[in-house]
Amino acid sequence: MPMAVEIELKVRLDDPEPVKQKLSSLGTYCRSYKKNDTYWAAGRGFGENAADGSPSSEVRVRREIDTEADGRVLKSTLVTYKIKEIRAGIEINDEREFTVSGEGSGEAGGDAFEGLLSRLGLRPFIRKEKQGQAWTLGACGTCGFLRPLTAKTPDFWAPLRVCKVENAQNCAFSLSFGLKPHRLLGEAPVLAELSMVKDLGWFLELEILAEKKDERIIAESRNRLLSLLETLAIPPERIESRPYTEMLKSLN
Repeated sequence: MPMAVEIELKVRLDDPEPVKQKLSSLGTYCRSYKKNDTYWAAGRGFGENAADGSPSSEVRVRREIDTEADGRVLKSTLVTYKIKEIRAGIEINDEREFTVSGEGSGEAGGDAFEGLLSRLGLRPFIRKEKQGQAWTLGACGTCGFLRPLTAKTPDFWAPLRVCKVENAQNCAFSLSFGLKPHRLLGEAPVLAELSMVKDLGWFLELEILAEKKDERIIAESRNRLLSLLETLAIPPERIESRPYTEMLKSLN
């Protein structure tokens, strides 16, 4: 079961188009997606396990359809369990997740797995639907600007190697750095997802994955996310610290 720590934030958007244009300029387009999530918890869900009306723990079953940049269509069922912490609007999630496969009657065995959850006494307490597009972005070690990943980056976790700014004349800060070559930092890239969430509207989610819960890495990642938010001309006041499940619950 893969283990990772998510450092992420989300902001509410009135108009997604300006942000989409900037992400397309700064980052590398990954895919479009449709995600249908069901959150399961012990008992009947909200109100049974915590004073604020939220379950003390929950399991998310996600059925996802991705259309990759090369046109491939991928379908999956992903099960996720998170220990969630929120610091000044930034989420730090200790995450465990795995995919479900097999002969189940639902997509990739999802129905069979949810049947198991039901037999174990868990119940669905809320559902969420979102669709949108995703980009990855890396940080240039010379100018500090966010630059797209390149073909030399073999996968999401690989150290970033070459900045797409091929000569310093293309960089607004080039003179300050004496026309030094541009390079990408060996840091995990930022995943940016621009999503329409059913009944809630448009959101931008920015996420960095860390291999372990290290306070230095968390602080640096937080600064990177806030810096990207500034680059995208989104004021920090637009940060939404409430989980989607809480926002959806408030509609009922």
